[in-house]
Amino acid sequence: MSSTPLTTLSPLQRSLRHKQSVLELSLAVVREIWVCDFGIQEYGDYRKDYDSYFSHIYQDLTVAACRGDAQIPDFTHEKILEIVRRLKSQVLTKSEAIQSFPTRGCHDTARVERAVNLAAGLLVPLNFKSAGGARRGAVVLWEADQTLHQLVENEMRDLVNITNPFHSTCTSCDSTWNFPTSFNARQLVRIAGFEIIWTSNLLDHLLLQDGDESLKLHIFHQANVLESHLKFSKYVLPMNTL
Repeated sequence: MSSTPLTTLSPLQRSLRHKQSVLELSLAVVREIWVCDFGIQEYGDYRKDYDSYFSHIYQDLTVAACRGDAQIPDFTHEKILEIVRRLKSQVLTKSEAIQSFPTRGCHDTARVERAVNLAAGLLVPLNFKSAGGARRGAVVLWEADQTLHQLVENEMRDLVNITNPFHSTCTSCDSTWNFPTSFNARQLVRIAGFEIIWTSNLLDHLLLQDGDESLKLHIFHQANVLESHLKFSKYVLPMNTL
């Protein structure tokens, strides 16, 4: 084990198990994943846009990766984000992403595969199998010979086919509806009696479940993740089609 004091390490060089300043780590993570060029003072103006992502996606998924089978508590944030950068900049199958990561010491293939699943889950709002269960809802299986681009594209195509199984010839059904600005989730609860379930799994967006006493409507609440994807034309992921 390294004898380097933790106080000399940057937030990203520390292991996933290490507890540290949330603001310090949050800023470092946002810079790395979304390539945002601002310092800690400017971050205060943008923090509200990224707090939900950091709390409900980054922290939840990295903490889950330290539990269960093939847990990876000794991986550093830097190592995980290195995989994220590779998935963003290169067209890699899952197998290639695993092979590109050197397996040394306790980093056997099973742990590296979990690290790759974790990185993919940090980048795209899908619930990857074997990622630890921190993100609830519909699970996707990333096949070894499949690129992340192909997986996202297939899942989004299936989602569109489910929500729009046929093209209507009814002109009134195809009309554009302009809802008033007052139409929001609170109104759905107050007027229609829905129970809102906030989700970070895009496949569960607008999923409607019949509960015991109310209809449960799932709403994706990480819109800033999708907006951030749209800013970068070099992404190999088809998020601009969502």
